Amino acid sequence: MKIPHVGTRTREEPLYGPGVLPADAVRPHTYEGIIVGELMGPIEYQLKKESHRKSCETIELYHRWFWDESPWGPPLLLPCETWCQARVLSRWKYGPMNRQLWTAATWEFYKPAFVGQKLTAWLRVLDKYWKRNKPYVLTESWCEDEKGNVVHRGVEELLLFLSLPPDVRLHGGQPGATAAPTPEPSSQGKAGSAYVQPAQQPPLPEQPWPPLRKGAASLQASRETPVGFVLPGRSWTVRFRRAWETEHWTDNVHRADGIQKHGFKDALPEGDHITSKLIEPLVGFFGEEWYRSGRISIKVLPMYGGDVLQQTCVVREKAPEKAGVRFHLDVALVKPNGDRGLVGTASCVVP
Repeated sequence: MKIPHVGTRTREEPLYGPGVLPADAVRPHTYEGIIVGELMGPIEYQLKKESHRKSCETIELYHRWFWDESPWGPPLLLPCETWCQARVLSRWKYGPMNRQLWTAATWEFYKPAFVGQKLTAWLRVLDKYWKRNKPYVLTESWCEDEKGNVVHRGVEELLLFLSLPPDVRLHGGQPGATAAPTPEPSSQGKAGSAYVQPAQQPPLPEQPWPPLRKGAASLQASRETPVGFVLPGRSWTVRFRRAWETEHWTDNVHRADGIQKHGFKDALPEGDHITSKLIEPLVGFFGEEWYRSGRISIKVLPMYGGDVLQQTCVVREKAPEKAGVRFHLDVALVKPNGDRGLVGTASCVVP
């Protein structure tokens, strides 16, 4: 699959090149300045093994295909590593993306991508709109392999804090009010500092999926799998990948001091990493087919560092297609009290 590079061009090269973005690099991302139809890109990138391992460890994603060999050979990139919305917006035009809230997303998978592979990212602005007196932008982003084939495509919604009316409440509390402070140390402090680089790869824990290796049958789903089937899953305690409280990205949704004023009780974790955790059992169930026809649509709900989330994926429907049977599932990351951190649907074709 290929996506045409068509759209309105406001610049021909990225505003910021590779490397750490400086503290003064932020450019206002406001509703008024958004151009519907604008095309941004290309942004070339390549994930290093060390960065990939850090993400795997943070979200405790231990499916073997992401750690050693996959059916295609090298280890697979995580879904959050082929997701490229923030990468393009920050490098092409706006600098650090820290005054937006990621509220909903649909991700589509067309090919596998690997640690060390060179990828090219693009983004197009699809729409901007007001909903319940709040300003949003809708974008389409995708990354391509060396031949221009689409690996991953995402359609995502961002809430724009810089254009939010001061009297609009987001999540509890009074409009514009600061929520009650969280007991020290906050979950952000614990989560943001939790990562320590190990001296060597830790042993892989017992998995709810068989050891799927190159040349082995990877598909656990079959056309006979019944509606109502519950996929194997595991629980995970939320923590942050980055130490946001020690970095210069102030007024950030991943910091308590940047989000409590909007009614949230504490810093919000990185939604792309959380979504990757929900995709893990889908890769375990559909195997290689997930990277041919996998789709997931989610809504992001409040969750915080220290929350325990259980992967929950249930087959809701099966529908025949030319290539096989498409499984439709209800998916969520569920807290012990039944509240959802992520909720949505997923689908994949079983040949």
